[in-house]
Amino acid sequence: MLCLFLTACDGSSWNSAQVYRNLRIWRDAVQQMEAELETLPEARVVAQAHQRLGFHGRSGNPAWIMLDLGRFVMPEEILLLSARVSDPAPDDPVGGFPPVVRCSLSATGIEDSFWFVAGYREEYEGAGSDLPLLSLHYQGKPGRYLRIEVEGGRARSHGQFFTLGEIIVLENGINRALGAEVTTSPSIENAPRWTASNLTDGYLWCGSLTGLQKSPLNGFHSAIETTPEAVPKWVEVDLGDTFPLDEIRLVPARPPDYADIAGFGFPPSFQVIASAGENDEGQVLFEGVLPNPGDATVCLPGHGVSARRVRVKATSLWQRSQDYVFALAELQVMSQGLNAAIGKPVRASDVATSSKWSLPALVDGFSSRRELIGWSDWVHAVKRRRWLESALASARPHLIVLERGFHESLLWNGVGVIVSLFLLGALSLSGVHLHQQRERARLRQRIAQDLHDEMGSQLSHLALLAETGQRSSGDSLAAIANEARDLQHTLRDLVWLLEPHNADPRDFAARLRITCRRLLAPMIPDVQIDSSGEPPPARLPLEWTRDLLLFVKEALSNCARHSQATSARLCMNWTDKTFEWQLMDDGIGFDETASEFEPGAGLRNLRLRATALHAVYSLVSKPGEGTQIRLQVPLPRPRRYFAFNRS
Repeated sequence: MLCLFLTACDGSSWNSAQVYRNLRIWRDAVQQMEAELETLPEARVVAQAHQRLGFHGRSGNPAWIMLDLGRFVMPEEILLLSARVSDPAPDDPVGGFPPVVRCSLSATGIEDSFWFVAGYREEYEGAGSDLPLLSLHYQGKPGRYLRIEVEGGRARSHGQFFTLGEIIVLENGINRALGAEVTTSPSIENAPRWTASNLTDGYLWCGSLTGLQKSPLNGFHSAIETTPEAVPKWVEVDLGDTFPLDEIRLVPARPPDYADIAGFGFPPSFQVIASAGENDEGQVLFEGVLPNPGDATVCLPGHGVSARRVRVKATSLWQRSQDYVFALAELQVMSQGLNAAIGKPVRASDVATSSKWSLPALVDGFSSRRELIGWSDWVHAVKRRRWLESALASARPHLIVLERGFHESLLWNGVGVIVSLFLLGALSLSGVHLHQQRERARLRQRIAQDLHDEMGSQLSHLALLAETGQRSSGDSLAAIANEARDLQHTLRDLVWLLEPHNADPRDFAARLRITCRRLLAPMIPDVQIDSSGEPPPARLPLEWTRDLLLFVKEALSNCARHSQATSARLCMNWTDKTFEWQLMDDGIGFDETASEFEPGAGLRNLRLRATALHAVYSLVSKPGEGTQIRLQVPLPRPRRYFAFNRS
């Protein structure tokens, strides 16, 4: 009769409650994603006064780009950065990231000598056109030549095209593609904006790799001159020891307390000189004229030169208004994946010191605006931000629909809810009472069974030990104390199972590790616990948690009491669909097929628990060769709610 009534009322109040639950879940998820987004640096397009935007390729079958890295490199990650324009003209390409990419390496560069490294294909047409970067991981043998093949392109009025801004080949955190020689299939050349050499020049559309922390200082500032002839001016960092130089990074200043000027004080022409000692004239790593880089970090190869001192010498000064200066926000000297210049002594030909400008500020790890971070942190932030922005773009409209549906449900079903509550009151009282009686009966049965299995035998053992203790020495008292402690832990486990937070998979995983240590460590000297994978995001049902915990405790107790092992190893592995638990010991073992073997309650309980979990269970043991227990449990089906990656 209750079902007929609900059908007649069209379930209005129940539908409203479900809509509200869905609305709350989605609202919480959106708020969490928005909060995480605030913790990630925004990789935005900055002023690109240098005009070196990237490479503009024509589609081919396939089109290709090849880099000569100059030496054998073991790349850990290959990054393909898109080309982003800060001041787009009407004919500038927009959204030109290629739809299909294949990367391969070669030792010689000869045709047919390349081996496949990694690839990418967009999920559907146009999905990857605005991709900010593509990260391809690699584990294999080293190579010298990197070949990138592109299939397809993006449509324009006069044909198909694709664009790339920069190619990064990371080895130990260093870009080994910096300054590499580039050859390509036919392209559209429009120097300096679009040319093949831009792919390895170190200029990025985001300027510098920065985080969120604000900079306390602006950087280094030379004395102010009234004429441009007051050169040269120089600034130098002493690394304290000799380092092989992989890369020199010059970060232009953009002081927030001045007029907003990108590339403030960057010298139009300069030299970078590396020297091994005080009296060493040094080796010139760079000498020439560069257009003002704006916000872009100037990256120069170190060519593996070993040096203790790195000097930047301005051979011409930057004109501010009616005067001339030389300024830099940061000087980074990359060696073996680390910035060897951070916090090291700095000296200069002259310096204008103030509250914001100083010599130590040149090596403090900050640009004039933000902290400087490494490639891996920056790539993770960009990819995570893109994922969150994509998820929010889908979640926010759905949240609006849910809110609208909830309000309409309240409006149209309000009267129905009131009437339903009134009429259902009498019917639900008896139904709820019957349901509660059944639930209490089930709960009593489960708790009684657990108390009987887990605690009954221990209480009986305590009684026996107490009787023995009346006639023997204090050893029985120690045994009673041990049994009491075991009983205490058993009671705590039962209480823990009834607490609401035990459904959190992370808490349950931690509980399993604690239980393993507690039961094995007192009896077995060498206990190793290995864990892999991540617990699922969905909450775990109480019955599933209870059966698995009791299986684990039974197996561990059997091992501790009977195996006589000196070492034991536990392996826990979480996957998307299963949880696998293994226990291996080097104890005395046993033979289940032997005529004299009498299986105890422990082995029967293991099989019963495994059956209740619908798990794959195996036990392998031989006399003198230890015992191995393996349990593979399918994870319970998650509740339907919005969940996203914790990382």
